[in-house]
Amino acid sequence: MLFSNHAWAWDAGAFLKLEGDARTVALGCVGVVSDGFHNPAVLGLEVRSLEASYRMLSLDRAVYELGYFQALEPEGGMGLLWHRVATSVQGRDVQGERTEELGVSNSAFGIGVARRVCRKLYGGFSGWVFGRDLAGQKGGGFGLDLGALWRGKRWRFGVAVQHLGGSVSLRNGYWGRESSSRDRIPVTLRLGGSYNFKGVEVYGEMVREGGRTEVGFGAELEAGENFVLRAGARSWMGSGWSLTGGFGLRFPKMSVGYAFATDPIGAEAGHMLSTRFFF
Repeated sequence: MLFSNHAWAWDAGAFLKLEGDARTVALGCVGVVSDGFHNPAVLGLEVRSLEASYRMLSLDRAVYELGYFQALEPEGGMGLLWHRVATSVQGRDVQGERTEELGVSNSAFGIGVARRVCRKLYGGFSGWVFGRDLAGQKGGGFGLDLGALWRGKRWRFGVAVQHLGGSVSLRNGYWGRESSSRDRIPVTLRLGGSYNFKGVEVYGEMVREGGRTEVGFGAELEAGENFVLRAGARSWMGSGWSLTGGFGLRFPKMSVGYAFATDPIGAEAGHMLSTRFFF
């Protein structure tokens, strides 16, 4: 019910595809070398900050994200991550008359830790607790992410395995009886990198999930002292390409980002705003 196309139906973790802040979305959703939601090893590079994101999608759907990040000594970092996708459906009785609105949501709360393993290599892991609310019928589950990041002077390479052991259950009640169902979340493998070429950061990523392979590309240009332009593209489940773009504003104690995404099937098209405070 959260997604408009049947392609989402077999994927219990479909809502997790929408992870990431405005920077990640604008770069073609390439986050394996830059986003702690996609690769826990990136948390090893974080400083103390608080991030909030809001994404508007079609069919009255909204994506919310919060993240708190903290550097850890020696040479590590941690993050508290929260991700939620929600909408509502108008209820109707057997005569077709409107009744109450039915809420539908999926959420994930994670705790991740990373540290430098050697001179240029970082490793990390994060544990996730998932929640599901389908018109008052609630459920939950768990999963584990592992990742590594190699950071050179111009190059970065990252690999992450997400949702190991991941599943989401749902408890149903009807006619005085209760039953429960459990859906497995497909394991996701991410592999990608970035390269800084004369002030332009170029990104690329391959994602393997549930027998499907997607690729994404992006570029980030420093257009001024405090202004950054971003653009990207991502293949979309064999249905075409999603084009993305946006910009970022940087200040001494905060940053602001905007992103948009098109979508050949309409499920992911929308706008996103993110902000991060450093303290």
